[in-house]
Amino acid sequence: MGIDPPCFPAAMVPPKPESPRADIERGVVSLINQRGRVTHRTRLTKAERESHRTFARAAALDARMAESAEEIEGAHRLVHRRYSWRGYDVPLDGRSDGTPGEASRCEITFVATDEVDTVGTITLGLDSTDGLLAERTHGDAVAQCRAAGRSVCELTRLAVAEHADSKSVLAALFNVAYVAGSKHGVTDVFIEVNPRHVSFYTRVLGFTVAAAEKFCERVSAPSVLLSLAIDELERRLIDLDLAIAPRSFAARAA
Repeated sequence: MGIDPPCFPAAMVPPKPESPRADIERGVVSLINQRGRVTHRTRLTKAERESHRTFARAAALDARMAESAEEIEGAHRLVHRRYSWRGYDVPLDGRSDGTPGEASRCEITFVATDEVDTVGTITLGLDSTDGLLAERTHGDAVAQCRAAGRSVCELTRLAVAEHADSKSVLAALFNVAYVAGSKHGVTDVFIEVNPRHVSFYTRVLGFTVAAAEKFCERVSAPSVLLSLAIDELERRLIDLDLAIAPRSFAARAA
């Protein structure tokens, strides 16, 4: 308010496996190259100019998978601080279910940093035998999507620092989350948001309401379940950016 690497055929002398970070990096650069083919116009709408400024600011950020203990701890602190300020009940260790132990291997956390601080974080939850966290509140909607043969995931623990430019941080985080999800064959993305945030996600990123407002026990607050096909998310991300270059934040994303 919300990685198993691909298998390759065995060889006589197997090459050194690439990290998920390298795989994500290639995907982000590919996405940026698609954006580079967008026709540039001398006259841009007000919304297009604002999108250009957003991604220019995002270019100064470093968005990547959180791997070190320091990066993960920084993400947890940011989530706890921002959610607590809103009155949400979120444990400091980053757990969403209130149980002890390590985070699920089906989750991957991303962080966005500027030159000094962690300014944003988001966690991508891949589907597993335990299901998605969103199912605890909106189980029917997720089950219906899965029953239709779709491959689902969710975005959780999204937080942006108080002093950061929220749109540019979100642009950076959603880019790396999109690439990671697409690498795992995801077709549909779910996210639980507070009712007051629904209009932003539907307007800016094209999410639609998948389930009406219910009370989320995990954070002791109301939530609305939103969903978006990952192909549509890709289109939205491409449309948002008019002239970003591969050397920008996205090329450094992994």
